[in-house]
Amino acid sequence: HPIKGVGVLITGGPTPVPIDDVRCITNKFTGSLAIKIALELHARGAHVRLILGKGSHRPPDLLLPYTSYVPDYEAYRKQTLELTAYPTCKFAIFTAAVADYRPSHPVSGKLPSGRQSFHIELEPTEKVIQLVREQSPHLNMVTFKYQENMTHEMLMEIAHHRLKEFNVVFANRGEERGPNGEQVGWLCRRKQAPLRLIGKSSIAKEISNCLDQEVERTLSKLAQDDESS
Repeated sequence: HPIKGVGVLITGGPTPVPIDDVRCITNKFTGSLAIKIALELHARGAHVRLILGKGSHRPPDLLLPYTSYVPDYEAYRKQTLELTAYPTCKFAIFTAAVADYRPSHPVSGKLPSGRQSFHIELEPTEKVIQLVREQSPHLNMVTFKYQENMTHEMLMEIAHHRLKEFNVVFANRGEERGPNGEQVGWLCRRKQAPLRLIGKSSIAKEISNCLDQEVERTLSKLAQDDESS
C-alpha cells in the first residue's frame, strides 16, 4: 500500500469538559470508528497514532503502543496540536466528538448535592481542527461532520463548504441508518460525487483508500517534476 510507512494521526471518542472536580459534560460517542480506521491503516503499514477521549472503547492490544488517552477537552487540544506539528505526521483523521461548549467557570471541589437548582453558563470552545489548519497548513486533513434534524441536501451543503479548507469530509446524519442500524454517511471529496458508505468497516476502508490515493498522487507529481527538471 502507498500509505506504508507514512505517519497518520487518528482521533476519536468524547472530550469531556468539567463542571467541577467530580462532574463533567460529555457525549455518547465511543471512538469505535477511530479504532476501526486505525486498525485498517495499521494493517496497510502506516505509522498510526491514536488519540482517544475519556469514555472511549478500548482498542485491541496491537494498537495500545500507539494509543494515547486524554481525560478532557484541554488535554485533547494540547496533544492534537503537539502531534500534528511533527513533520512525520502527513495525515490527520478527526473523528473525535469534540466539545463545542464548556462551563465558563468550573467549580473547584464538588458542588453540593441537594434539591436546589443551579445554572451553568457555557462558552464556546476553540475549534481544534481550525487550530491545526492554522498551525499546519499543508497537512492532509480528514474531518467529520455529524448533524441531526436536517435534510440530506443541507448536510451536503455543509460538507461542500468544508471542502474549501479540508481535503476530505465525512458527513452523516443521526436520522440516516443502514438496514440493520449501521452508521451511514457520505464521503465527500473535491471534484467528486459524494460516496454513500454503510457500516464502520466500509467507512474505515474507503477513508484508507483515500489516503493511499493521495500518496500516489503526490509521488506521481514528484516524478513528473523530476522529469521536467
